[in-house]
Amino acid sequence: MPSDLKPEDDLPTPVNGETKTTSLTQLAWKAPKHPQIQPYEWWSLLGIVLLTIPLRLYSLSHPAEVVFDEVHIGKYISQYIKRQYFVDVHPPLARLLIYLTSILGGYDGNFEFEKITQPYTKSVPYILMRSLPAIYGIALVPIAYLTLRAFGCRSPSALLASLAVAFENGLIVQSRLFMLDSCMLYFIALALMSWTYFSAKDTKAAFSTSWWAFLGLTGISLGAAVSCKLVGILTIAVIGLSTIKQLVELPVSRTLWLQHFAARALCLIVVPAMIYLAAFAVHLQILNNPGEGDKYMSPAFQATLDGRRVPETFSDVAFGSEITLRHLETSNRYLQSHRYIYPTGGDQQQVFLANKTDHSVLWKIQHADATDHDYHHEDVMLITSGTQVRFRHLATDAYLASEDVRPPMSRLMTQNEVSGSNRETDENSNWIVEIKNGEDRLSKSRVRAIETTFRLKHARSGCYLFSHDVKLPQWAFFNQEVTCNKEGANLTGSMWYVETNGHPQCESHLLNEWPRLRALALADTEKVEKSAYSNPGFFWKVVELHEVMWDRNAEMTAPHKYASRPGAWPLLREGVVS
Repeated sequence: MPSDLKPEDDLPTPVNGETKTTSLTQLAWKAPKHPQIQPYEWWSLLGIVLLTIPLRLYSLSHPAEVVFDEVHIGKYISQYIKRQYFVDVHPPLARLLIYLTSILGGYDGNFEFEKITQPYTKSVPYILMRSLPAIYGIALVPIAYLTLRAFGCRSPSALLASLAVAFENGLIVQSRLFMLDSCMLYFIALALMSWTYFSAKDTKAAFSTSWWAFLGLTGISLGAAVSCKLVGILTIAVIGLSTIKQLVELPVSRTLWLQHFAARALCLIVVPAMIYLAAFAVHLQILNNPGEGDKYMSPAFQATLDGRRVPETFSDVAFGSEITLRHLETSNRYLQSHRYIYPTGGDQQQVFLANKTDHSVLWKIQHADATDHDYHHEDVMLITSGTQVRFRHLATDAYLASEDVRPPMSRLMTQNEVSGSNRETDENSNWIVEIKNGEDRLSKSRVRAIETTFRLKHARSGCYLFSHDVKLPQWAFFNQEVTCNKEGANLTGSMWYVETNGHPQCESHLLNEWPRLRALALADTEKVEKSAYSNPGFFWKVVELHEVMWDRNAEMTAPHKYASRPGAWPLLREGVVS
């Protein structure tokens, strides 16, 4: 219970002849007393801050090596500088602030943050980067003092609490490393302090300049806190409950109550949301190049990155088309092959999934009759559901095939090996197209680039071209395994689509028309249409990014080798500093 409360506030009070006791819960919801801070208190507060400065800033250069989560944050900072897209499980504000300090320090982004205890080189301004969280750590001390004074605590009590914050081991350590927690704690503390002062003025000076200032500062701080780490949303929940309590108990007219509600909604909902979205807007604006994180995003998202933009491609896929095939489920990797041979199974050419976009991703659709066709002059035949085709790998002249032998990794009776065959008359190279979905009527009736998803059924064995998140060994350069799954008819891992599509008769006619078009019953026009990924808007990209952040966070189940138990924390008996 605050020590500055008047006796009549914490003693039983007669009401209608009965004694009514004010509970601690009721006291907690009351507006704070907000006592006047005396001039001498500022000198005491200055003394504590001066005492805190060396605890946070002294010898920031030690250790001169990567410590704990600096290995992750530092890698992200390097990718910011190179503008390479990455995915982290936390919102970007704290990283952006540290990135700004690294720019001011002249960092070029070329240091490889490979492991903890890796020595820093002169090119990394790690002292300056560590100084930002340290400054936030220093600011926590006066904020703690002012918050407790606003709650009604006496000066000695607030002074003792601020000293505890200044000397707390955990706060000292995390504020001396460029990590996210110190930034988040600063904004959480600032939000609580601002809300406390606002609550004190709410009953005395509603809608005054200071009332608006503290309410606005609360909203800004809440937005910044949750933009550093999502756990900051718990502070929003606390202040939200307090807001509901205030609005329920406001003894004002309906019109004035609506004004109070609108002011709080603006400052505590709209302002934090705008700050949160602004942080992601800056984040996405900077990361406009492909990087290690774009593999987690959808093809439409990837197509917005420089170097991954997919130009318009011919929509209708036909015999003679040269295409790229992408897997729908596992990060949208491409079907590829090379001349290396499987050391097991049928001793055929390796087929796999990878993110490369060189010539090894191109396949030509041919007739399954294994006879020669002049696709430059023959009548064009579109690919529909049930069409039997063959896929010739343009870089190696091998045909996509499957044999009744076990794959190198998934050695199950339900899985067959998929390989590249050089036998032109091999029936193991025939596949049946089964259209499963499309964006409109046309893309559901025939295969269209980007718009149609389909399965490829092996004509001889009935299994389906399939892939899953299983890596091949070093002899296959750790690419993703591709198999033919006998149970693939009901699995999402057997879904594919065409991303790029070229045809010799389209590319050689400037009129952009099919010279000889078959299957006219399926076509609305003889004009050759083109397809492209729809350009996702900012909000769509933010939603998708949050889905990926959530999934990535759920995958982090392995214990950390530097983890410690609570009993080791007070004296720091375990750590990650060598």
